[in-house]
Amino acid sequence: HAATVHSAASAGPPTGERATLEAWIELSPREPIAWDLAAAEALRERRWEDAARELEGLAGALDDGSARASALTFAAVLREVRAGDQSAARSLLARAVEALPTHPGALAALEPLLLRAGEWVTYARCMAAQAETAVGDPAGAREALEREGDVWWDALGDAESAAASFERASAIAPREPGPLAKHVAVLEGSGRYADAPRVYERSLAVLREPGERAAALLRQGLLLELRLGDREGAQRAYARALAESPALGLAQSSLARVYALMGRWSDWVALGVASAERVRDRTERAARMVSLALRCEYALGDRVTAQALYERALALDPTHAGAAETLAVAYRVQGRFDALAAMLEARYAALPDAYGKAPIARALGELYLDALRDPPRAIEWMRRAAQSPHPEDALAVWAGLARALAADPSRSAEYADAVMQQATRAHSPAERLALRMHHAALLEHRVRDRPRALEAYRAVLAERPAHPEALARVTQLLLGDGRYAEGVASLRAEL
Repeated sequence: HAATVHSAASAGPPTGERATLEAWIELSPREPIAWDLAAAEALRERRWEDAARELEGLAGALDDGSARASALTFAAVLREVRAGDQSAARSLLARAVEALPTHPGALAALEPLLLRAGEWVTYARCMAAQAETAVGDPAGAREALEREGDVWWDALGDAESAAASFERASAIAPREPGPLAKHVAVLEGSGRYADAPRVYERSLAVLREPGERAAALLRQGLLLELRLGDREGAQRAYARALAESPALGLAQSSLARVYALMGRWSDWVALGVASAERVRDRTERAARMVSLALRCEYALGDRVTAQALYERALALDPTHAGAAETLAVAYRVQGRFDALAAMLEARYAALPDAYGKAPIARALGELYLDALRDPPRAIEWMRRAAQSPHPEDALAVWAGLARALAADPSRSAEYADAVMQQATRAHSPAERLALRMHHAALLEHRVRDRPRALEAYRAVLAERPAHPEALARVTQLLLGDGRYAEGVASLRAEL
């Protein structure tokens, strides 16, 4: 009878076809062909509700899971797109996945519905099923598992399930860093710090760029130091991060902190020096060396290392005042006057300002005179100090030059001139008169220039007419030159 009805339905007009098919379905509800024909007829006539219902019936008549899932998926699409019934569509797609968990069409159609409905658990399971269907497509399977893990962690806060998803994703694509990075984030976010270093090491094996590897090593070091208290492990991680990216400032500061906590001061200094050496600007590099030297000197009490750092700083920037002053004291204490002279000469040559050069030239003159016993060099540097446009404490400069010249009898005239320069810069009348008398005595006894000596003594008398010593010397010079009339007048002045 069913065959007869089928034949009539095939040859009959469309108006009678629906009734014939309904009769056939009523007689043989497990006959797939009848449901299929009824669904096709409803689709031709755009009766979407009827078509979805016939497709559901077709699914119930099918024994094959794949075919049944396809029919339910088609029905769900009609429910969603044509009828706008998302709830019914989700129910049909769930039945389709139940019929064949790996059905790609059902999974793809179910995904946006679950996201819109916020059915996260079902969505996660849907992603897991999609990963199983991606046979021969490792990238697709990895992506599905990553999305599953994202849902477990971000939406549901299930760290264990998320970690398992990311673990499976990394197993499918062992050369991809994404799943490993998410796995580490889940472990750290859930407080499973002890498991994170192992995953970090796996991620380091797949990261290609030095910057990415350095960032991963830095995070690993921070985890070991701050969460697990493993300073040695943290130190190794920070050191590896710096080896990958020497300019990574946070890795450097973290490694310096660990060295300080571990008391490894020599490594701490070496790290600071290496960091300073990477600075291109010489002045900035010198400033960093001085900063390290100050820490070594005052915080660590290591003056030997501090002095070496000061010396390196001055080699980079001879004008650095702080380093120069500290080294000057150290060299004097150590008796290293040659080194002090070399340092001061380099600083003098490097300074662009003539005003700043004057005190250095004076210090060099005094150093060569008093410590190195080299009057010619002392005279040279004292003259430079005296000739400066802005000599610092000019009286002291000329006094130093006079002392240097006094040691050389062949330069008595220059010695006398230096004393006269002192007199013109004297701070008080009494000092000025004493220096003028000294100048006149030098002209008389060392230079042996009696006319100039007589003139010098008379200059003293012009300022103080009753100066007894000047009167006596003027009288002696006049009488000695046979100038008796002037000598008698001078004697009377003395009386």
